[in-house]
Amino acid sequence: MVTRIPGFPAGTFTSSMVTRIPGFSSRDNETADITLHVKDHKYFLKPGLRSTGERMVVVRIQNFLLMIPIFVTNFGYYFMKLFYRKLGEGPTVIILHGLYGSSDNWYSIGKELAEDFEVFIPDQRNHGQSPHTDKHTYELMKLDLLELMDGEGIDKAILIGHSMGGKTAISFAAKYPGRVTSLVVIDIAAKSYMKLRDLSAQTVDHLNIMTAMLNVDFGKVKSREDVDRRLSESIRSPRVRSFLLKNLRRDPDNSYRWGINVGTLSRELPAIMDEVGTDQSGIAGFPVLFIRGEKSSYILDEDIPGIKKIFPFADLVTIPDAGHWLHVEKSALLVKTLKYFLLG
Repeated sequence: MVTRIPGFPAGTFTSSMVTRIPGFSSRDNETADITLHVKDHKYFLKPGLRSTGERMVVVRIQNFLLMIPIFVTNFGYYFMKLFYRKLGEGPTVIILHGLYGSSDNWYSIGKELAEDFEVFIPDQRNHGQSPHTDKHTYELMKLDLLELMDGEGIDKAILIGHSMGGKTAISFAAKYPGRVTSLVVIDIAAKSYMKLRDLSAQTVDHLNIMTAMLNVDFGKVKSREDVDRRLSESIRSPRVRSFLLKNLRRDPDNSYRWGINVGTLSRELPAIMDEVGTDQSGIAGFPVLFIRGEKSSYILDEDIPGIKKIFPFADLVTIPDAGHWLHVEKSALLVKTLKYFLLG
């Protein structure tokens, strides 16, 4: 009997414990490292598969056989089903959060947009309630978004992306322009941000943030305040720490942990900060708006020619007195800007 059984013990399994069912194609000499996620458990499999689309693998665990869907890409890593929140009715809007964020951070803005639109707010991989994996690239996040749209029967959508989510949206629009109704990119350019020293005073260096998060010894943590004190040794901004602490989770045994996959995000930071779409030019056929915070250094005047190269008809709006997290600092003005652009 093959069934889906939740709650079985976590573990690491090798290809000898995986049975391919008929129709699950493979190619010789190509190996994909697959991470399966069932509830809160992660299963790492090396089935030697490299294909595209949804497939089923049968995993033998103790006396159970479990049939689990996985998604494998041409790049040897699977794209995943993302957790998402859905609001409203009308033309489809998909909001993509940034690094350290989640759908929770955009829920209030999503509710306001839901007065006129059908709004999807996914948690991107390694964030929120979406699965964790050891890979975090824009190529994969673009495919995650494609899977979400295909899975929900969404032919075209308005894409709104902030920071990392903005780069995901740029990457998707460059690859699948026919699937995009409008594009809104919030406080990020397509360029590489590998040099992190020029960020605004409001934004703490990402490497410093990652190091501070990784250095929290949860074995010594008894409360949220303990974590805040530990972070404050490296991160002076209470606003930034408060934002990061939204990722703190408490388990039933009262122990604490990070809800985001800090290890993978730290290791993949060069990929997250890398350029996207800069090899493209002249993408048109849908309206494009870039929004920046006045106090943020993520989109500089010198970045505008690069943006215009990719999206020649893109508009740029600056939100006064706002930093990088303008959806928190100036949410009302951001919503007004979005509605003006999307509704005319």
